Amino acid sequence: MILSGDNGFDPLVRHMAQEGYRCRRIGNQFEWLPLLSDKAKRFVDQLAKVERSKRPRKRKTLRTHVNSRFNNTLPGVELDRLVGELFDTGLVSESGRALTYSF
Repeated sequence: MILSGDNGFDPLVRHMAQEGYRCRRIGNQFEWLPLLSDKAKRFVDQLAKVERSKRPRKRKTLRTHVNSRFNNTLPGVELDRLVGELFDTGLVSESGRALTYSF
C-alpha cells in the first residue's frame, strides 16, 4: 500500500499488480479506513478518543495496549497482524523508537 496523493506512483502500482503483488495507492489517510479489519477499526476509534500525550509511545507498549483493549484474548499472530495493520496503513509510524499517530 502506498499512501501518497502523487499519481506518479500509479505505474508502479500497475507493474506490481502485473507481477502478482497486491498493491494499491491511497491518496489520503482517510481512504484506507474501509480497508482496516473490524478489530483495527474498533481499536482506532477507541485510541482516537485518548489524549495524544497518553497514547502508547513505543511499539511494545502499543502491542500491550491493543491486547488489553481486547481483554487479552487475541492470539499472538492476530495481535501482530492487527498492530502491523496500523503501521501498514500509515495510522501509526515509528521514528527511532517513538511512535507517531496520524489520527
